[in-house]
Amino acid sequence: MKKKINRHKLVVVLCAMCVCIFFAVGCGKKGAPLRPVTDGGDIAVTDVTARMNDDGYVLLSWMVTGGNIDRFRIVRHGVLKDEFCPACPRRFSMLAEISVGSDRIIDRKDGCYQFVDRAVKTNFLYAYRVVALTSSNAASTLSETAEVTVIE
Repeated sequence: MKKKINRHKLVVVLCAMCVCIFFAVGCGKKGAPLRPVTDGGDIAVTDVTARMNDDGYVLLSWMVTGGNIDRFRIVRHGVLKDEFCPACPRRFSMLAEISVGSDRIIDRKDGCYQFVDRAVKTNFLYAYRVVALTSSNAASTLSETAEVTVIE
C-alpha cells in the first residue's frame, strides 16, 4: 500500500514540474526589438523597381506619396537563380533602415528615392519591398515587390 502512495506522489510531482516548465519557457517573437509601428494612413510607396546598374550592383527606385517621411525600411529576399521557385514563399529579411537625409539614399526631389544594394552576389535573384516611416513611427504598408537577377 505504501508503494502505491509513493508512486502517486511521484506522478503528481512530475506533472507539476512539467506544468512549471511549460509556463517558464515563455512565448513571443524572438529577434531584435523594433519600435511599435502605427498605420501611416495616406503614406504609400509605389512604383518600386530594381535593376542592375553599370557597376554590377542593384539600383532600387521607388516613389512616395503623402506624409512627412523620416526614413525607409528595405527588406530583401535572395535565392540562387537555379533554385528559384515561383510558388514557394519568400523569406524577406531586413536589409536596411535608412534616414532620408542619409548619403545611402538618393533623393531626386521629385518624390522618387533610390538605394544602391552593394551586397549582392552573381546568379542570385533578389526581391525587394520598401516601407516608408515618419518621425512618429507611422508606416506605410509594404510596397509591391520588385525583382532583379544579378548576372555577370
